[in-house]
Amino acid sequence: MSLELLKSQRREKLERWRALGCAPYAYSYQPTHHAADLLARGDAVSETPGEPVRIAGRIMTLRGHGKAGFGHVLDGSGRIQVYFRADQLGDHFARYELLDVGDWVGIEGPLFRTRTGEITVRADRIELLAKAIRPMPEKWHGLRDPETRFRQRYADLFMNLDVREVFRRRARITSAIRTFLEKETHDPEVGELVVLLHKSKELIRRALPDCDDLGRTIEAVRRNALLRCEHEMLAKEIDGKLAVDLEKQNAEFEKQIKELLRRKLEERVK
Repeated sequence: MSLELLKSQRREKLERWRALGCAPYAYSYQPTHHAADLLARGDAVSETPGEPVRIAGRIMTLRGHGKAGFGHVLDGSGRIQVYFRADQLGDHFARYELLDVGDWVGIEGPLFRTRTGEITVRADRIELLAKAIRPMPEKWHGLRDPETRFRQRYADLFMNLDVREVFRRRARITSAIRTFLEKETHDPEVGELVVLLHKSKELIRRALPDCDDLGRTIEAVRRNALLRCEHEMLAKEIDGKLAVDLEKQNAEFEKQIKELLRRKLEERVK
């Protein structure tokens, strides 16, 4: 089925949502729980429907069985199964029949455990938060094309959860490093400078991996820049009047790096 035909079918469903009196792009919805919190309850969740919860996220899978069906909703913390049943949904079952993979929804209902042991939310109410017009990548093979993954990073992050976790951990690690440096130096710009120097060093090593002395040279330049920075920070604390010109330090460091790269490239050409 062509992309244009799929988009046309979803636009038709969009109008049917409006006919039901539902705004296809709701402006507000307040969930009470997140998927990871509900799954963390473990054995405390039984097969008997218990506490009513409200979750919000994106539909990643849908599989129907007549008047009943299952799906998975992905939020910022993880994904959780949802159970749809006609006698529980009532009038809202018509909304379930209009759902597509990729739609953003709000689900309200009790939490329980299925016979297979999976923690699930039984949908008693369905709210459409945003209708997806374009289909998501194929569910079995996922998003694997490197070009698409890099150009459409947003798609990579919701299709490949391990990639999203890598981004989160990198952000936390970088934040921890900057917080530590700010605490030790009492200046947030010093942390930014150190991160920049380490990134520059790594990029140059990747560009010229066969230069054995390059790492030592870059390390010497980096240490020189950091020592100058520490000296000016000490003067600033003692005198209270001197300011560290970090932009000048960065420009000077970049100039040295470019000159070093030029010389190394010339040597390789010779």
